Amino acid sequence: MGISTPHPGLEPDSSHINHNHGRSSLVITGYEGRVFWFLFEKLDKIYKVPNIPKFTQEDGRKFAEKRLEDLVTGDVKFKELWDRTTTYVTTPMEEGCFEHWHYGRMIVIGDAAHKVGNNCAYRLISLNTNCYRNTNIVHY
Repeated sequence: MGISTPHPGLEPDSSHINHNHGRSSLVITGYEGRVFWFLFEKLDKIYKVPNIPKFTQEDGRKFAEKRLEDLVTGDVKFKELWDRTTTYVTTPMEEGCFEHWHYGRMIVIGDAAHKVGNNCAYRLISLNTNCYRNTNIVHY
């Protein structure tokens, strides 16, 4: 995840989602044109606590530099954002599947229950599906 200064090729208040094999990216322009970018990449294997890797600034730099030629839009490459980066951090994202999704009268739904994706429409559909399903289970 990083923050870059405004880029003339990116419209204010816009977002760009790119999916590739084993990796994806999300770029959002925000306040005063500031660019917030997220790079996602599948790791070589599944890591579990306590063996979840910790990444250094150098790891993050190497990771980002592998993606410099990736397109953000048809005209803007990630390198152009990387060159304008003011700060960045690299962190692993958790994945998991609980055996129990409820306890007593409490249930876990939405982003708390499944991996947070970078596709907002998919997240909304997942949340609604969780709500409908759990409501039907409780009702019947």
